[in-house]
Amino acid sequence: MMFSTSAMQNQKDFMMNIRYYLIAACMVTNGLFFSVAQAGQPTNITYSGKNTTFTGDKYRYYSVRCSDGKVRHVTSWSARKKRKWCVGKGKDNSCSNSQLTSAKRACR
Repeated sequence: MMFSTSAMQNQKDFMMNIRYYLIAACMVTNGLFFSVAQAGQPTNITYSGKNTTFTGDKYRYYSVRCSDGKVRHVTSWSARKKRKWCVGKGKDNSCSNSQLTSAKRACR
């Protein structure tokens, strides 16, 4: 079977275009993956102060410096048996038993 030169050239051009589109799609996908995978990580946790809620609950809050350059806060609530760490200053949501886990959540 013989192809004309122009038909072969068109087929080559088509394959090159497909290749470029696939490479571009892979680059975009990798860029999106790494931007999500490399969310801010805590680099420093520093004690900031203590306070009391209007109901009398005492808490301490800490500043978390993240790798993206932003500063966020985590709150330490003292319970009788376990201390819980929550994201935000004076907030009681998104909590865990680990300071580091809460700091990672704050940096997301």
